[in-house]
Amino acid sequence: MDSLVSDRKGNRFHEIITACVVVSWALLLAQLAVAADSQSADVGIEESAISVSAEIESQISLYEEQIAALESESGPFHFTLLEPLQGLAASLIELEDYAATQRILNRRLQLLHILDGPNSLNQIPLITELIRNDVRLQDWQSVTDRFNYIRLLHIRNPETGTDDRLRAMNELSAWLSTYMFVDQPENRHDHLELIRRLHWEMASLSEVQFGDDT
Repeated sequence: MDSLVSDRKGNRFHEIITACVVVSWALLLAQLAVAADSQSADVGIEESAISVSAEIESQISLYEEQIAALESESGPFHFTLLEPLQGLAASLIELEDYAATQRILNRRLQLLHILDGPNSLNQIPLITELIRNDVRLQDWQSVTDRFNYIRLLHIRNPETGTDDRLRAMNELSAWLSTYMFVDQPENRHDHLELIRRLHWEMASLSEVQFGDDT
């Protein structure tokens, strides 16, 4: 009887050990499957990024070929270059090549200067694009220069109304208020002085334009 009980206990112990081993193997296989799925997902994302990058580079090549053909046919300053240059800049932004983007945007700006004149308001949307790219490049002084250039365009252009001039001054003032906390602390006084001067100009312009109504 004691031998039978002992055998039963031994079998039961063996069944428990076997079950534990099976569960351990199942957990291990599950972990390996999860890891494999994760690696497959990472590989899939990487392959997708490579595919997108290759597609963008192919599009860039097409734009460059189109631009070269137009230059050969009509010269480097023809208005038909504006559209493919814009497409090329957009593709370069997707590729995060912001230095090359800057060169293309500056070329479009030069072309607009030639086609429409240096004081044309048509260039303001393009200058705004350049400001966004300056921010990507963290070229804060260039951002300041471009906001100021927009202000000067409104001042020089007889078609510009007082509201647009005031808006351009206010945008420059708002940027300077941000820039002085990004720039070196020793330059803060200069920024504050420029802001003060802008506010004085805005107040003077408003008084001239709306003084009789206040």
